[in-house]
Amino acid sequence: MEELKNDKRLNLLKTIFIFVSLFFILYATITMRGMYIDGSYEIIQQLNLFDNSNFLVNIFHPNTNILSLLHLPVIFSHYVFGVDNKFVLMMLFSCSQLLLPFLFLCWNYCLTKRTQRIDIFFWSLFVYSLILLTFSIFSISEIYLGSIIILVLWHYMAAEIDYTLKDIIPIFLLTFCLLGEYDFLILLGPVFLIASLMYAQRTDSLKNKITKLFIGISIFSVSVYTFSYIMHDINKFYYIKSFITEGYNYFPHMIHICIAMSLFALLFICFSFFRKNQISNITLSIIGFVLLIIFGIFVNNLNVTLVPMWEGHLRTIPCWALPLICLGMYIFDLLKKEINIEKFNNYFCIVLICGIIQTCWQLVNTYFWDLNVRYMQKELYSHNDVLYIPSQHEEISDFFNPELKRYIWWRNYAVMSILFSDTNEQKTLLLNYDEDTDNCNFSYRDKLFSDLDKETISMPPFGAELDIKNKFWDLTKVSEALNKYNRENNIKTNIK
Repeated sequence: MEELKNDKRLNLLKTIFIFVSLFFILYATITMRGMYIDGSYEIIQQLNLFDNSNFLVNIFHPNTNILSLLHLPVIFSHYVFGVDNKFVLMMLFSCSQLLLPFLFLCWNYCLTKRTQRIDIFFWSLFVYSLILLTFSIFSISEIYLGSIIILVLWHYMAAEIDYTLKDIIPIFLLTFCLLGEYDFLILLGPVFLIASLMYAQRTDSLKNKITKLFIGISIFSVSVYTFSYIMHDINKFYYIKSFITEGYNYFPHMIHICIAMSLFALLFICFSFFRKNQISNITLSIIGFVLLIIFGIFVNNLNVTLVPMWEGHLRTIPCWALPLICLGMYIFDLLKKEINIEKFNNYFCIVLICGIIQTCWQLVNTYFWDLNVRYMQKELYSHNDVLYIPSQHEEISDFFNPELKRYIWWRNYAVMSILFSDTNEQKTLLLNYDEDTDNCNFSYRDKLFSDLDKETISMPPFGAELDIKNKFWDLTKVSEALNKYNRENNIKTNIK
C-alpha cells in the first residue's frame, strides 16, 4: 500500500476519479436519473406500498433483497422523517442506486489497508470502471450493485485476516442481500465454493475456516436456489435464455464509444505488461483515449454513440466476466504468485483514466436524460386531452430521433407521466402507440387498463398494479377515460 501512496501520478488520478464520481452521483441524484426504465417501476410500486403501509412483500423472490437494500434510504426517509414528496423520494432512490456501488468500491479499498491485497482491489476498480459504468444509464440495479458486493465478499474470503464480529455481521448481511441474484450468480457459485475450500485449508483458526466456508457455501447455495427457481418457472427460464443470447444478438450495437473505451483500456493493460516505461504507457493511453473520443464524436454517427438502449445490453458482460475474473484470482492464489507493485501502479493508472472518462461520458448521458424529462413534461402539460397518444412519427421519446437523443422509453410513458406530474390529480396520461411491439404477440397498451371495482390501474410493460388514488397521485379522471377508450377501440385488457 505504501508503494501506491507514494506514486504521485496515481494519487492525482485517484483524486480526480473521486471528484468526478461524486459530482456524477450528485448530478444524477438531482436529475432523478434512477427513474430510467426499470427504476421508474420500482419506485412507483414502492410509493404505492407506502400508502398501504406495507413494504415487506415477496421477501424471498429473486432480486427483492438487493432492491430492498437500494430502497432503504427511501423507506427510512418516509417512515422516520415523514418525507411524502415523491420528487425527493425519487432523488433518494437515484442517489442510492449510484452511490451504493461506489461506496462498496471504497469498502474494498479500505479492506486493502488490512489485507494488503491490492490485486483484489484492482479487479474491483476494473469491474467498476471498465464494465459497470458502461451501462449505468440503465437502471439494472441488481447487477450494478451485486457485482461490487460479490468482489467485497471475495476479498473477505481470500484475505488472510483474523475475522472479528465487525467482519462476520456484514458478511452475513451481504450474502443475504444476494439471495436470488439470478442474472450472474449461477456461474459464480461453483467458483466461490471451490475457492473457499482452498482458502479455508490455508488458515489454522477454526473461526476463520468457518467464515471462509460460510461465504463459499452461501454463494453456492444462492446459485443452486436461483437455478432451481428458474427451472421451475418457465417464464424465468425463458428470461435467462434470452438474457444469455442477448449479448450475442446485440454485439454489433455494442461497438460504440462507450464499450470502445473499456476495450481500449484493456488493450493498454495488456500492452503495458510487456513494457517497463510507465510514463510512456500512461502518456500513450491518455492520447489514445482523447483520439478515441474525437473519433466517436466527429467521425461516428451520434445515433450510434448516444443510444442508451444499446448501452443497456452491456449488462450481459458481468455474467461471464465476473466468473472469469474470480477464477483468475483463485488460480493466482493457488499458484502463490507474487504481486508486482510496479506493474500494478501502471494498471491502476490506466483503469483510473478509463473510469474518469467513462464517468464523464455518463455525465453526458445524464444531461440528455434531464433534457428529455423536461421535454416530456412540456408535452404533458401542453395537451388538454386526458389521454395523449403520440404516433410513432411524432414520438416524444424516440431513441433514434436525429434532432434529440431522447432517453424515455415509449413503453414507459404512463409511469413516467405519473411520476413527473407536478400536481396530485393526473390531468393527462401519456400512452404508448400500438405500432412496432418488437414482434410481440400483444400490444403494450393491452397491459394498461383500469379496474374500477378494485380501484386499481395496471401499468405496462410489467403490469404494476397501482391504487387509483393515494397520497402521491389521483388517477380517477384518467382511469375513467382509459376504460372508455379501451371499450371504444376494442382494446383487450387483462381484466377477467
